[in-house]
Order: sequence, then C-alpha cells, then structure tokens
Amino acid sequence: MATVEVEVRDAVRSVLLNRPDKRNALDADMLAALTAAFRRPPAASERLAVIRANGPAFCAGLDLRARKEMTGGASSIEETLHTIENYPLPVV
Repeated sequence: MATVEVEVRDAVRSVLLNRPDKRNALDADMLAALTAAFRRPPAASERLAVIRANGPAFCAGLDLRARKEMTGGASSIEETLHTIENYPLPVV
C-alpha cells in the first residue's frame, strides 16, 4: 500500500499521507515519497498544493521505531522539508 498518494485535480495538487495505522508517522519511504511529490514541477494549470492525511491524526512526526533504520537520519526530514519549502506554489 502506498504511504503517500499524489493526485492533481483542477488547479490543486493533493498529497495524501496514508499510513493511518501509525498515525501517519514519517518513515524513510514516506519521506522519499513526499520529497518526490514536491520535486515534480507543477503543471501550468496548478495553483496550489495541499498536504492531507488519512485517519484520525495528521502526522505524528518521525517514526521513532523506523528512525534506527534510516540511513539519512535527520538529514532525510530536512531534505523533505526543504523541498516542500522551495516548491514554487503555495503549500497548505
């Protein structure tokens, strides 16, 4: 099952965090998928990106159990956040 799903409808790029059983905690796969979602340049018709989440919690932060297995450590989340911050459209 995909942990991050991207859909573009009308002028909105919707990025869905989809790991509700772990309260959408970010593991290495989710960080890589989030980074990839925001590295793809927007289509000319896009005006906005929205990060949403499936389940009762938006995001519990880094998955502390999976953190031990992450080779990038804190730099992985920093890269993801930097990519989102530099996305050329507003991100909500």
